[in-house]
This record gives sequence, C-alpha cells and structure tokens, in this order.
Amino acid sequence: NEKRTMAERRDAVRAFYASAFQLISDGQGRVLLNDKHCEMAGLKGTVAFVGGRSRFEIWDKDRFKEFSEGAVGNYLSAAEEIGL
Repeated sequence: NEKRTMAERRDAVRAFYASAFQLISDGQGRVLLNDKHCEMAGLKGTVAFVGGRSRFEIWDKDRFKEFSEGAVGNYLSAAEEIGL
C-alpha cells in the first residue's frame, strides 16, 4: 500500500466534509436526501439501511444484495478469526 502524506490526508478529509450537508427530518422522522448524494451513491428506488456500530450506511437495495452475496466468504473467515 502506498502511504499518503499528511497534506494528502488533510485534502481528503477536507474534500469529504465539503460534500456534507445537514439533514432535517419531517414530523414523522423521515429525511430527504439531495439528488447529488443519491446520484453519487447510486440510489434509485428502494434502499437498504445497513447498521455498523456507531453509524449506518444507505445502499441501493440491489447493490447491497450483490455486495453481501460476494462478502459472505470474507465474513465467515473474519468471524472465525475473532471467535464468532
């Protein structure tokens, strides 16, 4: 793996947070994602909310199904390594 310089790391963090925006929920707790972020994430219709410790990810349902089918082997070997 190629090591990044501190300046490159700061640039990456800056670029990441520059694309952030505040979400506001409606009275029922729903949030509306903007078109730019939906396009970048490939969200088109039904989505999957995937939990991960202190965060969650929003995936296009079909893309997540495809990913999770391919990740089963990695999951099983990692789970075995940590005693699950």
